[in-house]
Amino acid sequence: IAEERPAERLEATALGSVVVLVEDFQAALEKVAPSVSTGQRRRYEALRGTFASGVSVSVRGRAEKERVV
Repeated sequence: IAEERPAERLEATALGSVVVLVEDFQAALEKVAPSVSTGQRRRYEALRGTFASGVSVSVRGRAEKERVV
């Protein structure tokens, strides 16, 4: 993306500031991967369901009613 607008970036650098465009964020998002696996996310959601609502959600997706004291 930096190559698309080199004049803008050179001018901004000469002035001592940095120009970050939306396109820069979009390019970065294409390069990163999730830091949490699908299995870890499911386990977290099950724990959140247990402690937040009093209903346990199993990792397989079934809801089991359970009283949380």
